[in-house]
Amino acid sequence: MIALMTKTDSGWEPDKFLAQPETGLLEQTLITTYRDLEGNICQKTHSRKFFNADDYVDSTSNKILG
Repeated sequence: MIALMTKTDSGWEPDKFLAQPETGLLEQTLITTYRDLEGNICQKTHSRKFFNADDYVDSTSNKILG
């Protein structure tokens, strides 16, 4: 499994690859598709929804495609 929601000394892991709040940006989604050790094709989705210049929420979901 790919671990991307880890707190490090420099902050939260998603902050390394998802945008920070900026004018006009409403939401960002990153979808990663990979094959796990059992041979299943899996998909991990990271989303960041922006509310204003200082407020956003992150969500992560996982699913097995086959």
